[in-house]
Amino acid sequence: MSTTTAVMSYRELLHEILFTKDGNTQRASRKLYQLLSFILEEYQKTRNPKRTKDQILRLASPLKSGFRSLSIRCNNVERGELSFSEFFLIAYQEYMARMQNLVESIQLLDSYTENEEKVSLVQTLQSFFMQQALDISLEAYMELCGDYISGNKKCKRDLLLIHDVIYQYIILNIDEASFRRSPFVQRFFNMGAIYMQAWVSNSMKRDFVDIYRTYRNTLDLLAIINQEKRQDSGFKLMFDNDIKSFLNSLNNIVLQADVINFLDTFTSQSDGQRTTLFKDYFKEVRPIIFMGNNFDQLLVSIILSDYFKANVNVSKNDTCLIQVEMRTEFEKSIQNAETFHKELLCYLDKHFKNDFKRRKGLHSATASATDVLWVNAMSSLIVYYIPKRSLFLKRFLREGLFRQMLMLNTKFPSFYEDANSLEHSLIHNINEAIPSDMYFIRRLLESGTETLKDVSELDNCTTKLNRLYVSKQLADELSLPSGNQEEPLWPTKELKKQWQKEMLHCRLQGKKLHGLFMMHVVSVSTPIRLPNGRKLTLLCDLTAASILYQFNEYDNITQSNLIAKLRNKDVALSLHRLLECEVLTKSQMELKINESFQAPPEVSRSGILRII
Repeated sequence: MSTTTAVMSYRELLHEILFTKDGNTQRASRKLYQLLSFILEEYQKTRNPKRTKDQILRLASPLKSGFRSLSIRCNNVERGELSFSEFFLIAYQEYMARMQNLVESIQLLDSYTENEEKVSLVQTLQSFFMQQALDISLEAYMELCGDYISGNKKCKRDLLLIHDVIYQYIILNIDEASFRRSPFVQRFFNMGAIYMQAWVSNSMKRDFVDIYRTYRNTLDLLAIINQEKRQDSGFKLMFDNDIKSFLNSLNNIVLQADVINFLDTFTSQSDGQRTTLFKDYFKEVRPIIFMGNNFDQLLVSIILSDYFKANVNVSKNDTCLIQVEMRTEFEKSIQNAETFHKELLCYLDKHFKNDFKRRKGLHSATASATDVLWVNAMSSLIVYYIPKRSLFLKRFLREGLFRQMLMLNTKFPSFYEDANSLEHSLIHNINEAIPSDMYFIRRLLESGTETLKDVSELDNCTTKLNRLYVSKQLADELSLPSGNQEEPLWPTKELKKQWQKEMLHCRLQGKKLHGLFMMHVVSVSTPIRLPNGRKLTLLCDLTAASILYQFNEYDNITQSNLIAKLRNKDVALSLHRLLECEVLTKSQMELKINESFQAPPEVSRSGILRII
């Protein structure tokens, strides 16, 4: 066979291998290698080196043009529903399969031209593919970076393959002068960080835990693609130094003072001027405000930004400047402290009553996680945020705790001494934080709970009066209101006589009994029938009970006659309360029992209505 014929056969067979479906057969590839070996041996026989070199280079020309055309064909097809990475890998694998079939021939030509070319023929042919696949390769790489960062570690092999292909192309084809200016190069070498920041910016509703998990995956990615020595801080990688986005991601995470201080430092590492921004954004993202009498929402905001540290005295408590400012600003935002105190007392009373009902009859009810959060948030509100704290604690003692002891009476000690009850836990927390402010409350609890463990009822038919004894000294210390102490309104003569017997009994023991009659709570059975057939029971003071007992004698009575008969300065206030809760009705100046009384659901269930 002549050399010319062999060269023609070489060209035809090369085209067949590259562009026909069965061109990847080993037989055709082996035949091509034999043809190429024969041609090169013949060329070596000539005594003209320059001519030999030109002939060998011309043999490489159809190989290069063939692979250049193949690269265009592999990349110039519709992607359809394939992902970028799937499309790239299919095209790359087809191209490389053709190269692999011709590897012996390519290496043979390389051995003859290694001194003539700066890069090997193999590298040149690989570059042809990447020249056509630059855009799709970067999209595929970005796609797999995203998959890996999102937690799909199965894509690691494909990710590394595409990374290495792009990296080799950059090293071989982009000179040093163009390296830093090339957008393609910059995107490639910053892909991990770019995707991390893009993921965060498109996922603002995600919390920090999700973002941090993605950040850890990003660090793994940077390690496997040899970029772990990047100087970007965690804050830069996760949030592109955007403090507000960072704080938004922590929106549902409880923060204590030491953590807030750390986060302030963390965000300031890259820029010493960021402290003010952090403080401003913190207060914007985590506001502590009281709106629409919504104490639940207020407590949630306090839980998140100023979580109470139990068993820590205020004087020793470590806080941060942001918390101090937020406490001060909140206190100033409450325009009417007295109204706020009243609303908070009602809120506490409701929660304590519900807690009592839940624990009633249970030997032990452990505190739930929600209970713990509620107690700690309320502790922070009372200790750090409430305006005129000492005045509130006095009101809590008189209007909350003392009345509760009167109403629960013998049931109070077991309820309060339950360490898991909301009230016990709250008082314990506040006492640990501000013991001096809690002195009077401690005194009342110590004295009152002991006397309530051993009491008997004063019983007079439909009226019952439970006894709670406190010393005169303690009553004076607590500033408990005595009101018309000398002679209250007694609902019945029998009850008055029983009281006098109590006074005599104490006198015989060398004690003098004083009545804190404004604080007394009386349980009165009314003729009002509830839907379940039970009679409505009222918890009221002595004056209200005396008013109700008038209707044992009269079906109706005018307001003026009622006031004239009872002759007590507290009648008007108690009458107003009875009318307001609709136990009594008033028509043409006459008062009577409201037989059409519509009980609220809670009253229907319990059968008890409080009007104190």
